[in-house]
Amino acid sequence: MHQDRSELDQAIKDRDQARSEADQRWKDLTQYRTEANQLKRDIEAARLREDLLRSEADQVRSSKDQVSAELGALKHDAQALRDALATKDSEISFLRATVHQLAAKITPALPPSEEEIKAKQWWQFWRH
Repeated sequence: MHQDRSELDQAIKDRDQARSEADQRWKDLTQYRTEANQLKRDIEAARLREDLLRSEADQVRSSKDQVSAELGALKHDAQALRDALATKDSEISFLRATVHQLAAKITPALPPSEEEIKAKQWWQFWRH
């Protein structure tokens, strides 16, 4: 009977140890599940952040394309304005040259000065 008692005590001890190990495994499992759930939430938050960043990147890309198109149009307009200014400059140069030529032709046809009129009486018809 003493031997049965020691076997019973040993069986109880083994059972308690097994129960303790099972409780520890249960706690570990619960902790792992909690960590897994937290990681799932973190992954979902990261996916949402990624979607948001992709959306923002698409908006930036779209804005960049729009600005590039506007810049191209502005460059074209600027070149057209430079060409128009060059045309105007050449027209102004032509007109200045023409005015200079006309002024050179008209100057001899102007009436003589007052002193010249008094010195030469035949210029009397210029007076009025």
